Amino acid sequence: MTLAELKPGERAKITQVDVFNYTLRIMELGLFPGVIIGVSSVAPLGDPIVIQLESSALSIRKADAMKIQIEKI
Repeated sequence: MTLAELKPGERAKITQVDVFNYTLRIMELGLFPGVIIGVSSVAPLGDPIVIQLESSALSIRKADAMKIQIEKI
């Protein structure tokens, strides 16, 4: 399952970040395997996705969210 499939209010643990151009940037923001995240909201057309990461909120593109593998908790 990917982060793009997670619905608002659901939480998950990141299991894998697939290699893409922004991998280092995504990991610098704190999105790496083992981190627990939640989806705060999704824009009306599905892009971008706002995720909650500990005490901060991040907005990422759906295309990038599709490359982050998760497992629901």
